[in-house]
Amino acid sequence: MLRGELTESGVLYRPGDWSFRPAHAHRTGLTAPGGALVVALFDAPPRWLPGPGTPSPVGPRVHLPSTTLPGSDGLQLRPGTRLCAAPEPPHSTAVLLTEDGRDWYWRQAPAGERLAPVRTLIRIPSPQERRIPGIATPGYALLEGGPLELPRLYPLLPGVPPPERLHIPYYARTQHYEQIARQVCVDGLDRPVYRWAYSTAIAE
Repeated sequence: MLRGELTESGVLYRPGDWSFRPAHAHRTGLTAPGGALVVALFDAPPRWLPGPGTPSPVGPRVHLPSTTLPGSDGLQLRPGTRLCAAPEPPHSTAVLLTEDGRDWYWRQAPAGERLAPVRTLIRIPSPQERRIPGIATPGYALLEGGPLELPRLYPLLPGVPPPERLHIPYYARTQHYEQIARQVCVDGLDRPVYRWAYSTAIAE
């Protein structure tokens, strides 16, 4: 959960909550009266089936900001999914959920990227997931300004329009970029351009 509140099968989820559903799990009462922003990730191409499904327990539910981490390796939540305080560079394209002291942000990171030492949910997509169209080939934005060490091509969420702003945790600060009204051709594709606006400190 990134924003708002969502109720599913009688359980209330708030920002920072993470949960897992097994295949064919039965879901009921999915509501978000005030609206919600949720990241849903699948281990394989999803198929929605009619019928009652398989009764299964709800959860586990983990509150990412407050969960105690057992050591430097972090807490493994699922195969390929780990919550870390200072994640190592991923060995392949990874999905990240990172916090900046106030909010959580979703993004993809290329293999070998040096990650900021902040609490991060890092997920390496499974071979089945990489076959989902668009999951391993995200769009990219061109960054202007900001820290020189940040890659100039920054991965965007696949399958949705580019956002107006990017919030990129980097070491002890979050770098904020705003989209400007032009595109640049890189590798034969038009890329949206984001210009650095300001940075904010990450709360301890």
